[in-house]
This record gives sequence, C-alpha cells and structure tokens, in this order.
Amino acid sequence: RIMRMMGFSMYLFVLLVLGFGLAQNPSGFTSLTCGAPMGTSFLEKATNITYSSDAPYIDTGIGRSIKSSYQSKSEQQTWYLRSFPQSSRSCYTFNLTTGDKYLIRAIFFHGGYDTRPSTKFDLHLGPNKWATVSTAEETKSETFEIIHILATSRLQVCLVKTEDSTPFISAIELRKLTSKAYANESDIGSFSKQSLRYGSGVYGADVFDRIWLPYNSENWSQIRTDNSVDNDNGFKVPENVMATASVPTDPDAHMNISLTGLHQTSRFYVCLHFSEIQELGPNDTREFKVMYNGRLIIDPFKPISFYTSSFIGDELGPNANGQCTFSLQKTASSTLPPLLNAMEVYMVNSLSQNETDTKEVDTMINIKLSCGISKVDWQGDPCVPRDYMWSGVNCSYIDSEQPKIISLNLTTHGLTGEIQESISNLSTLQVLDFSNNSLIGPVPEFLAHMTSLKVINLSSNLLYGSIPTSLLDKVQRGLVSLSIEGNPGICSSASCATTNKKKTKTKTMVIASVAASIFLILVIFLVILKRRAKLGRYPNSDDDDNNLQQCNNQSSFSEMANNMFTYEDLAQATDNFSNVNLIGQGGFGYVHKGVLPDGTEVAIKQLKAGRRQGERKFRIISRVHHRHLVSLLGYCVTGTQRLLVYEFLPNKTLEFHLHGTCD
Repeated sequence: RIMRMMGFSMYLFVLLVLGFGLAQNPSGFTSLTCGAPMGTSFLEKATNITYSSDAPYIDTGIGRSIKSSYQSKSEQQTWYLRSFPQSSRSCYTFNLTTGDKYLIRAIFFHGGYDTRPSTKFDLHLGPNKWATVSTAEETKSETFEIIHILATSRLQVCLVKTEDSTPFISAIELRKLTSKAYANESDIGSFSKQSLRYGSGVYGADVFDRIWLPYNSENWSQIRTDNSVDNDNGFKVPENVMATASVPTDPDAHMNISLTGLHQTSRFYVCLHFSEIQELGPNDTREFKVMYNGRLIIDPFKPISFYTSSFIGDELGPNANGQCTFSLQKTASSTLPPLLNAMEVYMVNSLSQNETDTKEVDTMINIKLSCGISKVDWQGDPCVPRDYMWSGVNCSYIDSEQPKIISLNLTTHGLTGEIQESISNLSTLQVLDFSNNSLIGPVPEFLAHMTSLKVINLSSNLLYGSIPTSLLDKVQRGLVSLSIEGNPGICSSASCATTNKKKTKTKTMVIASVAASIFLILVIFLVILKRRAKLGRYPNSDDDDNNLQQCNNQSSFSEMANNMFTYEDLAQATDNFSNVNLIGQGGFGYVHKGVLPDGTEVAIKQLKAGRRQGERKFRIISRVHHRHLVSLLGYCVTGTQRLLVYEFLPNKTLEFHLHGTCD
C-alpha cells in the first residue's frame, strides 16, 4: 500500500536542467572535478556551487583534459577527467559520518581525451556493483545517481576494469540529505542510464541539487500559478516545480504514465508529488485515485491548496506482460480532472555485499600509509569483492558475517619502523609474515595476546632485545610458530626478558645519559689535545706502535693490570667475532657483543689493523673514566690487535634513539 510519507530515497535524476541561485559551498556538499591539478577550485556558474580537484581523495590514476572544442559546450566540472589505465580497481575515499544519507552522483564525459571513446567498465559503491558504465561516442555523457545511507564512516566510490578499455570519471558530487528525505531502508538510484525526475516545466534551485526534467504528454495540458507553494516536507521539491502541473486535456480522461525498458525482475519506487495550484470555485472539486497495472495504490484524495503532498510506497515491478503503467483517475464526485505536479522513479540497488570490519580496514590503511606501500591493487576494501582482494591478504567469508583478515604476508616490502600495535585489531589473524624487511625495535608483547595467531615470521629484520616471556611460553607449548632468525640484536632466551622490561622503563634516561656522555667525551678529548699541544708530547705516527706495546706500563692500564684479556679469550666470548654478535661499527673498527666464562655480558671494541688515528683514539679513550660512561673492564694488546672490553648495555646506539623509531 502506498503511504503518505515525509521522506524516502528513490530518485531518477537527469542532467539537462540545472538549478540557479544555490548558495556557494552548501553544507554537506562535496563537488569534485576529477583529474584537475591539485589546488584547482572554481565556481560553476550554472549552479553557483564550488568545485575542487579530486586529488586529496585518491592516490592513483592520471589526470587528463577533454578537447578544447568541447569545453565551451560543457560544464566546467567535466573539462578534466581522471583515467585509470593500470589499476584493476581504483577508489575514491571520503570520510563522512555513519548513518548520514547522501545523494551520490558520478558523471562520465569522454570528450575525446584519447582515441578510444568506446569504453565499458563497472562503477562500485564500496564492494558492491552500482552500475555498468558504457560510452560509445566522445560527445555523449553519462550520469549515475544513488541515494545511500552510510553503514560506516568511510564511503568509497570505485572504478573497476572489466574489459580491455580504460575506466575514467569526470566528476563526483555528494549531496547530504536530511534524515526525513527518502526514509527507506534500500539504496535507490538511476533508472537505466538516466534518471527520471519529472515535472511539467523548467525549474530552478533545488536545496539537494537534484536535477529535474520537463515531462509532457500530447494528451496533457499545463497549468501554473504565481502564488507561493509550501514545499516544507521531507522531500523539499523545489517551489518552482510545484508551481506547475499537468492535467489531461480531456477533463474526463485518465492520466496514464508508462515506464518502458525495464527488465522483468526490476524493482523500483515511485514518488508522486501533488499540490492544488488553482483557485477552486465553491462548486469545484478535484478528487482522484492512483492505480498501478490496474491495482489501487493511492486511495481517493483531494490535493491541498498550495501545499505539497508527497506519496511513496512499496517496491513495484513489471507485471507478467512487462507492463508498468500508472493511471490517475478522477472519482465520480470530482468536477475537475486529476493533476500531477512532479514524479520521481528510482531503481532499487541491491548492495548486499558486507564490507570488511571497519577496525580491520583502518588497520590496513594505516599500514599502507605509514609504511609507504604503493601496491596498485591496494585499493578499496581489502577483502571484497573476492576478485579484487589485496595481494598479500587472505580473508575468511562466513555466511552473512563481515569478512575478516586471517593472513597478512608483507615479506620483502621494504617495511621500516617498529611493528605497529594496531595489528592487534586484526582479531582473527592466523598468519603474520613480515620477514625480509628493515623493521626495528623489540618483538612486541601484544603478539602473544592475539589468540588466533598461529604463525609469526619476523626473520631477517633489524629487531633487537628479548622475546616477551609470554610469547616464548606459547612457542614452547606449540601454540605459535615463531621465526626470528636473521635479527642480530635479538636475544631469544627467557633470561633476557627482564632486560627488555628495564629497557622500556629507562629509555628516556638512556637517551639523556648517552647525550651527556658524548658531550663529556668531546670536552675531555679537547682538553687532552690542548695539553698535548702545549707540552709538545703529542705522539707522531712513528711512535704509535711502541707506545701501544708499552701501554700496560702506563698508569691508565696499570690500574687494570689484572683485567688484561688474551685474544683467544675474547674470540671465544664472541664466537670468533661472528656477524651474529656484531652490534656496531665505525671508522675505528667494530663492536661485538660477548659473554665471558662467568656469564658477564661485555661489548668488545676491536681496532682495525693499521688505523693509526684509531690507535690514538684507542689510547685516549682507554684513559677516560666517568660515572656517566660505560665502564672499561679491560683490554687486549697482541701483535696488531687492539681491543677494549666494556660493560654491555642492551639499549642500542645513540643513532638508534635519535633516528631509529619510525611510525
């Protein structure tokens, strides 16, 4: 049964008649000229609406322009377009508000931008197909509209390549509607390749920027009024539209309207708008009913004088013979024929595919942006449609539930920075592969708390520190498979866990103390150089070897006479100075981590053979002691080998603390 309603969502819009006098940049309007250079902005004279470049809403595609000969014949928002020759799916992303209702319009005008005006591709709203775009001539444009209620705060309009031709788009327009407008549960939109929004004249401004076409039948006549018509209902049909109406030329005839070109399975809504715009005499009566394919859908009623009454009802479709005929018929008591001011027809769009969970989509977009991933197929929803699932991602699909990400493989993708905690939002993730990248920082604790995670591959990165005890426990119990090899700074034993906890608490103190230590070393070094210069005792290169051979007799070394190590001791402590234990290097040589026979962890600084400047530095640093510097535990001088043994602090380098963290 068709009911009188204050709002619904089923238009058929047409691009031929544009309104005038709209306020500039109305609230809730987004108007994009696609492919225009970043920063482009102009006022479209016909509608007084400001358009801007689409560049902030998309990160792919190529900006093109139509032939100059067509620009004078078309609206300025179609002078540019964006084409997508490489991507299978390319998406615009708008951050809006969940629950808001929008009229969304997409415009396509080839305009001779290339030599192939014949195109065919799909237009998607999120993961769902909205329409098929097909152009045959460079001079013809196509417009598609849909009224959509946002299920999430993210709206994506996507161009999907289905054949050999290149998708493109000229303009995108978002028009926020009121909550009362078209208050149905369905997404409704264009009728075939055009919209049907009809009145009986040419009209002006529309607060929703809807586009109305004149519609007249040879059996109808037009009437109009100069009086004001109240249009303050949810539909807000423009007053100029409601100030005109059609009536049958024969006052006793029915007003018949037939829709053609519909598929047998098509479903649609019709909005009918009425207002009595004639001054009726005391004996005049206008009363009529509305039939659809011979079935009563609106009971007999009398239009209200100079007030808009809007009717919309249930879904309709063709009968068994494919007919879709509306008939306005006056009642026996009516002295005047039926009247129709405006009519809208909207096809029902079945957007049945669930989007991936919002938190998971946010996580993937965060990974994409923060890690600089530029995969051409990382567009739109990560999981749906299945044919366009992001590479490196695998998802689960359970009945009518939202898709969930179960596997993320980003091996060899140049990832940097620390492992992001937002990954924990992937609540059903089973496999995580971040191997062969340049990730830094510790193995995060949150990985142990992801209950569905079964396989973790973090091998061949730059991770350091200890593996969380809780994660090691799950590995030992066979609940998780962990690959961590190829990370020189990782300690994989449980005994390192306490060190990792201390690191978190003292990170700020370490940075401050390291900075102070560097400053102190520089001051001491300058003082020594100055004293040497005054005394004329700064050694030349020829004396270096002799001085170092006798260094154990000098005061600074004599204090550590009992802490002189053999080269064999230090080689054993570092597993023969293996690369696995390499923790730093500079112009002077290398630093290896080592473990002495009593279990003491040490850092061993090894001078490159023949580096005389390094030998001088070796001698000077060996004499420097301060409570803010790591303690010098001993040394080794044998042949050409020069080594200093320091206490080991598992807090990485100053360079790491200044530059290592990357979000």
